[in-house]
Amino acid sequence: AVICPETSADEASIVADRIRATVASSEIIVEGTRIKVTVSVGLSACKAGTHDEEEMFARADEALYEAKRRGKNQVIVGRADSAQPD
Repeated sequence: AVICPETSADEASIVADRIRATVASSEIIVEGTRIKVTVSVGLSACKAGTHDEEEMFARADEALYEAKRRGKNQVIVGRADSAQPD
C-alpha cells in the first residue's frame, strides 16, 4: 500500500502509473533467468474531511482485482460508490 496524503486521485494515478511503468521496464535476473514483472494497481481516494480507511482500502482492493481481470499491468481507480455496504 502506498498512501499519498494531500494528493488528488488524478495525481495519485500519475504516481501509480510511473511505478507500474518503472517496474514493467526493469530487468530482473534470478539465477541467470530473466523474469518479466508487472504491477497491477488499485487506487482509491478519500474525500476531503473523511477518514474511513476501511472503505478506502476496500475500494482500492476492488479496483486492484478489476485491474487483474482486465489483463494486469495497469492502474484502475476505484469509484467512491463501489464499496460494498456492511
